[in-house]
Amino acid sequence: MVEIRTNFEGADFYIKRRGSIGNLGKPTDEYSPEAFGVRVNQTVLVPRYLYYVILHLHQQKAFEPYAKGTLSLKHITLKDLQEVIYNGLVRMNQKRT
Repeated sequence: MVEIRTNFEGADFYIKRRGSIGNLGKPTDEYSPEAFGVRVNQTVLVPRYLYYVILHLHQQKAFEPYAKGTLSLKHITLKDLQEVIYNGLVRMNQKRT
């Protein structure tokens, strides 16, 4: 359904995995080999929908507890990203019911 990896030219969008704690998990349309590239199976999910879900999670500071590293340079792992997205979608679904 969703493919996520680094150095992924041609992805639907990208997610910052390194930088200041405030930038971790921030989605962007700008390619960077350092960022997580996200490609969505468009027969299952609209890529822009997932982009805005991740933007919402970023604005809610959902990635901050997963930040690793010292001083001002932080990073998140692919496992961290997957966990934040999964937990965020579960919480959003619970609010609807």
